[in-house]
Amino acid sequence: MIPLATRRIVFLAFFPLLASCGSQHGVAFLVHAYSERTIRINITAPESQIEKIDRLAQSAGLTRSAFLVPSAIQSRPAKAKKHKAKKVFA
Repeated sequence: MIPLATRRIVFLAFFPLLASCGSQHGVAFLVHAYSERTIRINITAPESQIEKIDRLAQSAGLTRSAFLVPSAIQSRPAKAKKHKAKKVFA
């Protein structure tokens, strides 16, 4: 829960914005921001594949990172099945 004092500060910050839009009945509301720390990674791929990723990301209106992360998570391969060793009788 966001403290009341913080909510008041946010409302006061947005009030001039609402007024400048000519909105007398605007509603200010807070949206939870995702605050997990991000880290930088490096990947290696052929240039043609990176170019294709960039084209797909741009057509979706996303950055390369914003395109790759959900794509990688959604298309993760299924876990390999563990096979039991067959007993060999002598």
